[in-house]
Amino acid sequence: MSGCAHGGIDPKCSKCDGKCKVVASMSNDQLEWLADMASQFSLPDSGKALRCCINWAAQEADAGGSQDAVPGAEETARMEFALAPNQLEWLEAKAAGGDVGTVLGSVLSMAMTIEPPSRIFEVIRCKTNTSA
Repeated sequence: MSGCAHGGIDPKCSKCDGKCKVVASMSNDQLEWLADMASQFSLPDSGKALRCCINWAAQEADAGGSQDAVPGAEETARMEFALAPNQLEWLEAKAAGGDVGTVLGSVLSMAMTIEPPSRIFEVIRCKTNTSA
């Protein structure tokens, strides 16, 4: 696991609330969807939308299934997001030694199929309930 989002090693960083930085490749469709969800549900940014998806997957969805994230033909971009340490630990446990980005892509692919998306973004899920 990496340090805080500011490059420190203290998980109690006051600047980032102890979040860890994660860099992953995501399809442009996934990035656009995250931005749309952040706007639609008045979230501060795409990173918050991503954290909502992780909490939803860990607490409500069966994210242990397919690890197919992003078809190779789609355009991708590498993005950096800040995650709570327990969210990163959950992703790492699901990856089982594989690529966390693949699991993250799988979570987003599943989340993008949920209708209405309010089932993900209008339900308060505490990040402390997301565990490996």
